[in-house]
Amino acid sequence: MFFSILLPSKDGENYISNVIKSIIDQTFEDYEIIIGDNNNSRKFAEKVLSFQSSKIKMVRSDKTLQAADSWMNCLNASSGKYIITLGDDDCILFNGLSKLESLLKKNNYPDCISVNGIGFYESGSTEDFHYPAYKINFWKYKPKYINDIFLNNKLKEKIVKEFFSFNNLLPLNMQPHIFSKKVANLVDNGLFKPPSPDSYALYSLLMKKKRWLISNEKIFAIGLSNKSFGYYWHNNKINEGMEFLGSKLDGNFLPGSKLNDYLYTVLKNLKLNQKETFNEFEINRSAYLSRQLFVCLEKSIFERKISNLIQYFKQIDKKDIYQLFLGLLNFKLYLNAFKRIFLALKQKNS
Repeated sequence: MFFSILLPSKDGENYISNVIKSIIDQTFEDYEIIIGDNNNSRKFAEKVLSFQSSKIKMVRSDKTLQAADSWMNCLNASSGKYIITLGDDDCILFNGLSKLESLLKKNNYPDCISVNGIGFYESGSTEDFHYPAYKINFWKYKPKYINDIFLNNKLKEKIVKEFFSFNNLLPLNMQPHIFSKKVANLVDNGLFKPPSPDSYALYSLLMKKKRWLISNEKIFAIGLSNKSFGYYWHNNKINEGMEFLGSKLDGNFLPGSKLNDYLYTVLKNLKLNQKETFNEFEINRSAYLSRQLFVCLEKSIFERKISNLIQYFKQIDKKDIYQLFLGLLNFKLYLNAFKRIFLALKQKNS
């Protein structure tokens, strides 16, 4: 078996048929579909079984699992050389598997490959989309990482180090990242862990220092629906998103963005579960503190009250003051913050 396509799903009965059909309609046929039925309705099972395909394998749980556990069940049931992970609101573009197999073959079958796709947005999935919409490129790879190149170990370490400073140079979604089952088995304590199986797996795989190709080839349509975690992410409803994933944030966090708290928890879990692998990386406390401060500043400007800033300084520990000062020396934060404020005010007044 060449591809194992993992489809873990919770309450995805309104979407699952579309993604299955996009796979079955592919011209490349050496694949299996592993569907994680995470205590879903009978309607969900009926829609899957209606395809009557021998390529489909169901992994059923009669109790609701954390998303990471459901993903691990799918991975453990797979037998393919390469693993593709999709959500129930995603799909594979026409001839996507053939293009992906050709990319792998052309580049002597690397251990991992990151590709591109289009983004699709269900109406109401964010406050910006009142109608269905899409964007032509799901991700804009930085110029250093594009043009079908292999990441060397120095670049991988840079990407990981940037993540520990709350900067993402690669998409955190798992869909664009295809990896071999062999390299997945090298990750200590399991590839998928809460609160974010996507980003946890991505950075765990990067640290294995295997051959990793970056390609701008569009393979997937990556969806943002009203029931996906992306909906909670983009609408800053992380508490509800954690409930959806069946996981929780861990730590005493400052006022600001729950997204930063979420990333902080991922970083803590990487260091906790893979001590030797991530021993050399430290969570950039200065970056976290300064980002939370700027979020509070933005909220104060838009809400025309300073309660957010007051709450921030009430909760910050005295020993963090110096770390905050260091973080505020990063002038790129100022540029990004004022850019967001300007665009938000422009949109509000238009």
